[in-house]
Amino acid sequence: MRGIVRAAAIATAMMVVAAGPVSAVTPANGGVAGGTATTISDGPGDQTEPHVGGDLAVYTERNFVEGSAIHYFDFLTGVDRIVPAGAPSDSDNLSDVRDGRIVFSRTRALDGKTAAMLFDTVSGVMTELDPQPQPVPMTRFGTVLGGATVAFLELAAGNGDILVNDLTTHTTTNLSQSYDADIAPAVAPTGNAVGWARCLGSDCDILQAVRSGVTWGAPTVVAATLYREGDPDTDGTTIVYDSERPSATGEDVYLKPVAGGAEVALQLAGSQRYPRISRGVVSFESSSTADGTADLWIYVIATNTLYRVTDTPTVNESLSDIDILPNGAVRVVWAANDETSVEHDVFARTFIVPLTADSDGDGLADPVDNCPLVANPSQADRDGDGIGDACDPLDGRPPQQQLAELDAMVHALDLDKGIATSLLVKIQGASRDVSAGQTSSACGKLDAFINEVTALPSTKISANASAALIEAARQVKTGLGCP
Repeated sequence: MRGIVRAAAIATAMMVVAAGPVSAVTPANGGVAGGTATTISDGPGDQTEPHVGGDLAVYTERNFVEGSAIHYFDFLTGVDRIVPAGAPSDSDNLSDVRDGRIVFSRTRALDGKTAAMLFDTVSGVMTELDPQPQPVPMTRFGTVLGGATVAFLELAAGNGDILVNDLTTHTTTNLSQSYDADIAPAVAPTGNAVGWARCLGSDCDILQAVRSGVTWGAPTVVAATLYREGDPDTDGTTIVYDSERPSATGEDVYLKPVAGGAEVALQLAGSQRYPRISRGVVSFESSSTADGTADLWIYVIATNTLYRVTDTPTVNESLSDIDILPNGAVRVVWAANDETSVEHDVFARTFIVPLTADSDGDGLADPVDNCPLVANPSQADRDGDGIGDACDPLDGRPPQQQLAELDAMVHALDLDKGIATSLLVKIQGASRDVSAGQTSSACGKLDAFINEVTALPSTKISANASAALIEAARQVKTGLGCP
């Protein structure tokens, strides 16, 4: 009966999600990320499952005989340390790190339980989170950390549930409470949003829960199709995941606002999987086929730009993680099978790429550029009104110069040819009217220009670009004395 109910729920969701995304984007190619490469661990054995938080990276050194251990690497000092081990034959796995604190799973040889652990690298204090007395079962994996929230998979609850532990109140909440298998938790850096996958057999969907104040909301469906969705992550603004649903390009990475909105797919050739996100920048693996050798890329949402992080045709890079540092640098860590097909080493790369749009290409991001659509690297502003001289109608520029700059703004936007031509005809017509002294006619053409821009749908021009064109046209009208 439960399978019938779930199938009906999926069918309902399919009416919204269908077999493909609401929209798809093809990113611009920003080239190679560059930056500084760091070898975190390339010794003998298997080092894998890396995560990064600021200047610390953590990873698992697997040892199936003596028990695995968690290492943490300091980028500032280059020193690699080991998280203090438990009792003999205990095994530590699947760590995460943020703000100098490390969480991980510890499987104890004495009682067979797997506990969620917290280690403070500054104080050296080790804490078990939400310990359970005997004979209560406890099998906790996939421990992740954000703010004061630690999320983990409790295999001893249902068929696997997602629990969160509040480090401030020391309380634990079951977010999922379903009969299906809830797996792969991800938590936002603030700790206020958690995403995970819910699976029935090989069919997995993506869910999330958001906290308001001290109260966690009920789980909501992010993506549910007849195909597998998995590997979720969230930065609190966007939740990302991969999906095997049919598409024009194969397995893809998908993005959706945590607050609700349209799902977007990254439309790239080949197979993309295992996305991670930090402050609007997504890292992921990409290969030509689903089981091919993968390289790593990042995607900057704000600029719709793609950058290559690795280019190693014979080495498979996987399990990447990403963090945006306080200075705006991007740091990516990953595991690579550069020794054997089963043993991995851990590497990192730190680099700078534009994280916000620079529409006019003058080296200044739009939010801080006093003329975002007209190049003006000097930011000159003679009258001190916050509008740069290059686009200020009140700085003494003649109307013809203002119209020429409006013409340049339209050219710079790379609009559809028909739209651009129609807008340019109106600007150039207004310019001829000004030269002939026909101010009233020029004002009419500028009104027509404004009306046409206003009517353009968001799929043809961004809201920022539309607003900038309209404001520039109105400034020309002010200079001409139009009504």
